[in-house]
Amino acid sequence: MDDGVDVELEAWLESRETFEPPEAFVEQANVSDPAIYEAFEENWPACWERAADLLDWDRRWDAVLDESDAPRYRWFVDGKLNAAYNCVDRHVEAGRKNRAAIRWVGKRGETETYTYGDLKRETEAFAAALRELGVGEDDVVTLYLPMIPELPVAMLACARLGAPHSVVFAGFSPDALATRMDNAESEYLVTCDGYYRRGDALNHKGKADRAVRRLDHDVETVIVDRLGGRPAALAGGRANTTTTS
Repeated sequence: MDDGVDVELEAWLESRETFEPPEAFVEQANVSDPAIYEAFEENWPACWERAADLLDWDRRWDAVLDESDAPRYRWFVDGKLNAAYNCVDRHVEAGRKNRAAIRWVGKRGETETYTYGDLKRETEAFAAALRELGVGEDDVVTLYLPMIPELPVAMLACARLGAPHSVVFAGFSPDALATRMDNAESEYLVTCDGYYRRGDALNHKGKADRAVRRLDHDVETVIVDRLGGRPAALAGGRANTTTTS
């Protein structure tokens, strides 16, 4: 397959293997009673109000679910919140800034730990970089990244700005990336220079280059530096590039 998902990777994607959370994680969860499933079945959709009350809202909703224009359902009508604030900021404000938020282990055994304080700082910096490129509310930002810490950081940065993000699996081909960006009318791309798989450094930026050349519109691009080098600007003449470490 031309830079596509190889047979082994396709088989992995189609597998139905599940991973149960550690017992310690289950015990500290906000909702851990198995009876919650029965309660939700008996009290649907109002049951979601209980879950929504676990979040911090800028403006409380008027109705949990509006089905008047089905199948275009509207949840938590006229409610307003920010996902980045709920995932990061409120934990910092609650005194948990030094608690680990993300622990990442790379393919070569390297590790990175982000506390909630770290995550807030990184998210704010990434959001500022996106804002400088022109990203605003409702602009679709495409994330073409492997499973590296910058992926959730970029997702949170988009949420902070009110910009929808579209995650494109890193194993997908340039054609697949271009098609998804075209369909979403996305003018912003976050990718990386490369990443490691089976011990080999893969040229991920090259795939992004080819995808950008297939598009008919300009693309502003952020390239995350994961391999230690400073990649050249995207080829094709229709992309402006910002590099971040």
